[in-house]
Amino acid sequence: MRQPRKAMGSASTQLPLDLQTMQRWHRVTPRNGQPAYFIAILPGFEIAQKATLIADGLHREHAFYRGPRPAGLLHLTTCGIGGYEESPEEIAVAISEAIKDIHMEPFTLVLDCLMTYDTPTKHVVLCGEKGQTQFRLLHIKLVKALRLAGFYAALDCGCQPHMTLFYRGKDIGKRRLPDPFVIQASQIFLVQSHIGEGRHDHFGPWPLH
Repeated sequence: MRQPRKAMGSASTQLPLDLQTMQRWHRVTPRNGQPAYFIAILPGFEIAQKATLIADGLHREHAFYRGPRPAGLLHLTTCGIGGYEESPEEIAVAISEAIKDIHMEPFTLVLDCLMTYDTPTKHVVLCGEKGQTQFRLLHIKLVKALRLAGFYAALDCGCQPHMTLFYRGKDIGKRRLPDPFVIQASQIFLVQSHIGEGRHDHFGPWPLH
């Protein structure tokens, strides 16, 4: 598997890391302005733009508390790993080493529903069932590999592929989409989310193979 790089053309950083070093990660609780990390499938530019158009229509219809998430922040989380004191370049190299032996065929995700998650802040998401089995298998493989490398990774065997449009929404029920979103899950990224800043940095990609 190739070495990770920061997306958008940044140069890669190669650092020698062994398993003993990776098991001493300094985990922290992310606060405003600090980074949190997760592994994700990214939808691609055209799909993200299409999703924001639907979100804009929902916002006009329901007057949500906040506007929709920008297209550049849309993603499908496959595994959260929390916050760490180490540099993102170190973490990306360690991720690459940890998941290099994962074998899985690329698969297709179809998001054909809009719904509100029953959370205190009523997340509004795009979701679907096609590709759900493969998505969960990928999640389990990532959790196992990352735990062995010393990362924190929460296991959720019932996880559902979804793309969040609003983190503070309202109950809109469940709606079928006449024109579903089709996402080819062929590679994954490490995402560095800057809490409270509305900004993501992407590292990778790592292709499924």
